[in-house]
Amino acid sequence: MFFIVSKLLGIFAQPLNTMALLLAIAASLFHLGKSRFAKYIIVFVAVSFVICGYTQFGDFALSVLEGQYKQPVLTRIENQPLGIIVMGGTTSRDKQLKKNWYHLNSSAERITEAIILAKQHPSALLVFTGGSGHLLGRKGEEALAFRTLFEQMDPVKNEVLLETEAKNTWQNAVNTIAMIKERKIVNWLLVTSAFHMPRSVGSFKKAGLEVIAWPTDYRAEILEFPWITANSTEQFSKMNVLIHELIGILAYRLFGRL
Repeated sequence: MFFIVSKLLGIFAQPLNTMALLLAIAASLFHLGKSRFAKYIIVFVAVSFVICGYTQFGDFALSVLEGQYKQPVLTRIENQPLGIIVMGGTTSRDKQLKKNWYHLNSSAERITEAIILAKQHPSALLVFTGGSGHLLGRKGEEALAFRTLFEQMDPVKNEVLLETEAKNTWQNAVNTIAMIKERKIVNWLLVTSAFHMPRSVGSFKKAGLEVIAWPTDYRAEILEFPWITANSTEQFSKMNVLIHELIGILAYRLFGRL
């Protein structure tokens, strides 16, 4: 139920969807003769549209979220058994032109960074966790994509485990911990996008495993005065990521998952 509700709420975590809903409400208020309230809503939508789409507000807010964890220096643990956990959310099979294939999305740096780490630490256990984040997604979709990509590329020497059931960050943590609980590994690196790291680290800790954050896939750009941009599409995309993650953090706290 939590998964279904989170996906439905995610629709309105996107600013443009929320603005469209507010404009529909404003139109209804005009029809009901409540023009004063309708005008307030329209002004709010207009101001929000400009701030979200044409300023670096999204970059600033994302930089705060992404700056909570830094990549550590591994020299202190390089001689100890090491595990590398890679979070899903990196692939899609929804493209039309090449069906039955896995396409890397904007979070693909999670995979490329994991490959680099695996090459640097060939004795490390590599764990990929991710089923399908879609309501009607195929079972084990993300993990199968990970396997396909590794088979097509120069394979790493590391032992690889695939966790194929998780649909969200909490399930990533719980399912992965259940899979690796017999492993005699003390140090676990957690590889995921920088904006996703606070919720991921918190979930693993709450589920019973201390991890070492290895953030990647940074989205926020350098702030440049006067903090105005013409790339509204990219800015709205960043706002989608930001609001989705903030809602996720809030929900996880409310449900005791952080």
